[in-house]
Amino acid sequence: MHIDNLKSLFTERPRPMYDKEFHDFGKSLVTVKNDMFNSEDSGGFFCRKVDQWLRSSKLNEFTGMEKFTHRHVIQGVTQFIDDLYQMNLGNIFTLDHDYMYHKRLYDDKYVLTDITQIKENSNLLISMPFPFYGDVHHNMEFILSHCLEKNVKVHIDAAWIGCTRNIKINFDHFAIHSIGFSLSKGLGLGYSRIGVRYARDIMRGPITIMNDFTMITRPLCWWGMEFINHFGHDHLQNKYYEYYKELCATHDLIESKSIHLAHQMENGELRPVGVRPALEHLYKNDKSKS
Repeated sequence: MHIDNLKSLFTERPRPMYDKEFHDFGKSLVTVKNDMFNSEDSGGFFCRKVDQWLRSSKLNEFTGMEKFTHRHVIQGVTQFIDDLYQMNLGNIFTLDHDYMYHKRLYDDKYVLTDITQIKENSNLLISMPFPFYGDVHHNMEFILSHCLEKNVKVHIDAAWIGCTRNIKINFDHFAIHSIGFSLSKGLGLGYSRIGVRYARDIMRGPITIMNDFTMITRPLCWWGMEFINHFGHDHLQNKYYEYYKELCATHDLIESKSIHLAHQMENGELRPVGVRPALEHLYKNDKSKS
């Protein structure tokens, strides 16, 4: 692998990997062949499939999900986030360096620089893995304990699950009330957003109503299941990790646990670096594959 001149391909925005195999496989799915497409239980069928996918990772361990018995189809984690804002606007907060979507919606209005700033009896929406670290937030244990003490409901954006390795998460913490999982990042389905919301208790709002009346996007459920069957859970890590390791070693980058994100030290501070273009370039030009 020739990696001397790849620094120009690093980006400030850590864009998730998108594998050409995802695109090619998507193009091959021209007809709906699964019985779930016409089933009244298509949502339940899809939710069970996603649960199997989450538990099937050989590189990560996700537990405690059985405590979240209310499961609904969502159009990606973005709908999960929008639903939370719609039902809790003015009483839901995020932390600095989380998903940029929050700032694009409301600037810094609901962004906290420190968890101790959060109001009692409010809500916290936090990504796990956390985008700045590409890993579970380094202060996650304290965040959850503090929220439990302040009666703050925690909602987990788990969109990056499917891109990670060596992550062990037990979701069964009493502070956590809901989790949004998506196939967008791990299986390249950002253009056909589909996922599942896990909740401890029944949650009011558009997602619940849509699922109660089976107003779900069945073609996208079927599409997602086909991708799960074809690629499994750890595809991106299995395909690109050797390139990622060498890239980080050659350019003095610090590995994260997410395949599209690394870090470098700049003036004594950690700075995220997006490496997707560099990894795509390395894979495309690896002569040893031919």
